[in-house]
Amino acid sequence: MLLQAQLLTIFEDIAQHFDPHIFDPDWYIDEFYPRSIGDENLQLIKSNIQIGQIIRERSVARKINSLCDLGGGGTLWAEMIYGIHVDTICYTDYLEKNRKIVADYIRNPHNPYWDLYIEKVIETETSNHTSSRTVYDHALEIKNKITIEHCDVFSENPLGVERKFDIVMANFVMESVTSDYNKWIKLMANAESLVSDSGFFVVAAIEKAKGYNSNNSQTLQPAVYITTDDILGVLNKLKYDVFYTKLIPAQKNHSDQYENLVVVAGQKK
Repeated sequence: MLLQAQLLTIFEDIAQHFDPHIFDPDWYIDEFYPRSIGDENLQLIKSNIQIGQIIRERSVARKINSLCDLGGGGTLWAEMIYGIHVDTICYTDYLEKNRKIVADYIRNPHNPYWDLYIEKVIETETSNHTSSRTVYDHALEIKNKITIEHCDVFSENPLGVERKFDIVMANFVMESVTSDYNKWIKLMANAESLVSDSGFFVVAAIEKAKGYNSNNSQTLQPAVYITTDDILGVLNKLKYDVFYTKLIPAQKNHSDQYENLVVVAGQKK
């Protein structure tokens, strides 16, 4: 009976947390970051550009040097929006297959996957049409700044060594690797521990989620049910001055998985 109880606890714990074995990064990127930019991603781009502008306004007296993309999931979201404005970019992910996708992208100067998104970022920031050469140069500059490291947000020291960054962005990470609310609070604290004094923490999350697809099947990854108020409450306890909050309704093809996307940004007090 004791063994059965122990096994049941193990299986329940597995069900509560992200399952790397069913995560297909290629499918995930094609589904959530397709070659045509949908409303979710367009609103995310606009929100993060606004956040970047506020960060620079708040940082007139200091240089914003470093960016950490925590749990990037094989994507380059943080890099293409914030990367041009920093000196160094630390891309991190738990899964080797996700880190390999980014490494392959960096090594291939002609990989065009993110060009459409980079073009939209440039045009939104400048309000001008841009050329393919400008997009290529922008992408190359970002690639030259990136280093790739393993991370584990379940660890109190997610990178395994003591590191601090001026900007830490966690894009659909903490709420997307557990369905346990108390564990999520701990993961938020682990992630923000990477933020430097007076640094910035940018969080994008799925709100009121049932779970989310990570491969071409009906099996959902677990996700904790949280609201914007939950995120704001945690950041308040962690001593952040929250200066940006944005709700983005889920696209129709994702609305059975979550109700909204929420983007929140704050500066460490």
